[in-house]
Amino acid sequence: MVRQTLRLSLELSGFDVLEAEDGDQGVRIYEESQPDLVVADIKLPGKDGLEVIRELNEKFSDVKVIAITGFEPDALETATGLGAVKTFTKPLHIKEFVEAVQEALGE
Repeated sequence: MVRQTLRLSLELSGFDVLEAEDGDQGVRIYEESQPDLVVADIKLPGKDGLEVIRELNEKFSDVKVIAITGFEPDALETATGLGAVKTFTKPLHIKEFVEAVQEALGE
């Protein structure tokens, strides 16, 4: 439900959005499409968000990531250390989130 809300909010703000159901699919989508920004939830099925951020940073030095979590706020510090440009805890404030996406993309 969070993923759907974020997708709709970003689309209404003019962004094109690709979705992944889990960390492995997210890495594959990035490898295929190399979008301008990744939003990674820390708690994902399969490969978790920290693993996704770590793997993408190893393969793509210019990847931009926003990390979110509702369960592991301490993991956001790790995400920042791995290169996340911004972090959020759930519940998200959509306006602040969209503004962070715009800022990360230089808009």
